[in-house]
Amino acid sequence: MKILIWLLLFHYSLLASSYLTQDVYDHNKTTKRWVALPYAFSTTAAGTNFGAIAMFNGYLQKSISIVTSAYIGLKTQTTQISPEILNPNTSEPEEARASGFFIGINGIRIPHYRRWLLSGYFYSAYAPNQSFYLDGSNDSTVEKNRIQIQGYNTWGYMDIRYVLPMGVSRKKVLPIIHLTRGIADNQAMPKEGQSTIGISPFYHYYNAEIIPNQPSLNSNGISLYLEHEHTNFPSNPSNGFRYKLEYTQDFGILDSSRDWNNLYGSFSFFKSFAPFSFSSQNTLALNIQSAYSPSFNYANKENPIYYEGQEPFYGNSSLGGSNRMRAYDSNRFFDKAMLYYSAEYRMVIKSNPLEDQEILPTKIDWFQVVAFVEAAKVNPSYNIAQFHQDMKLDVGLSLRALAAKIPVRFDIAYGEEGTNLWVMLKHPF
Repeated sequence: MKILIWLLLFHYSLLASSYLTQDVYDHNKTTKRWVALPYAFSTTAAGTNFGAIAMFNGYLQKSISIVTSAYIGLKTQTTQISPEILNPNTSEPEEARASGFFIGINGIRIPHYRRWLLSGYFYSAYAPNQSFYLDGSNDSTVEKNRIQIQGYNTWGYMDIRYVLPMGVSRKKVLPIIHLTRGIADNQAMPKEGQSTIGISPFYHYYNAEIIPNQPSLNSNGISLYLEHEHTNFPSNPSNGFRYKLEYTQDFGILDSSRDWNNLYGSFSFFKSFAPFSFSSQNTLALNIQSAYSPSFNYANKENPIYYEGQEPFYGNSSLGGSNRMRAYDSNRFFDKAMLYYSAEYRMVIKSNPLEDQEILPTKIDWFQVVAFVEAAKVNPSYNIAQFHQDMKLDVGLSLRALAAKIPVRFDIAYGEEGTNLWVMLKHPF
């Protein structure tokens, strides 16, 4: 059994803050919270690594949250595994250290424009043996399509969103959610939701220079989206629903490898149930996501790997990684279209040995045990019948904790290609 342990802070796990929280039991009305923790992880891609993560809430502005992390690895041997369609690599293995850095700043309120929120994220990492799949189709095999290469993965993007003057934000832009030990007081379906529109300029650089006849893997462009949040606590919903519609366009300018576009949608539903004697909150969480790339043209192959108008393998139409099909490598599957289903049963347990600890600068409000199942498929066309044939499946368990009002999760998932363990921020949906 292959066990992959990885810690990544992807932009998928962070969203701009469109609400504020207040603890009912906090008579001092504390809004500033922070926590800093060391961590270690070991992966096939990066070897053994050591790092630290720090999270800050409510500094500078009440709406702002900041997450930053850095790590460095022990020296590990680099290898290049070449599928049949590539020339074999006969060079002697070398040794190298993995390294990575991330910073994300969430929810900056622009002076005099109280409905506008600004966020920014940057991530850069070097891995001695990162995995890259030449063919991401549903029927592709690991043995013939995966290579391991040393290189850099760097991305950055901004998020500029406008909170629409309707629903809970009709008068007060950022609603205050009252919490008791990290659980929203109002467990019923909220009467009104919050709608936002936004634009996200992005840049992504993926170095794969060791691949013969390598394609350029750079991308830059913008995403336009509409989000509606109708839950009782967006960071850990127990009732309500949310959805997101997004259009992404790379215009093929500057150093972008090609022009491409993508349509993406996500819908999540949350329902609470009566807790057990040993739990304080039980929630069923359901999610469906789908994506389609109109520009993807199977009739014209630009190089040995990519087609005309093909979205990059790390785009919205991909499966595998910390948020979609967690038993599979990051971006294991990618194609013109994607359909994904997930169900999680989340249970906040009453036992919390760190509830009133004074070692950490912030409280650990709760621990949560989660069981989940996922089913998904990528396809060369948007065909509902084909989507539901030979879908990939995985199952898993998760232990999560609420620190600085941000869920931290340890997910383990099992599928037909092995087992992966992920350490991440925020729920996958």
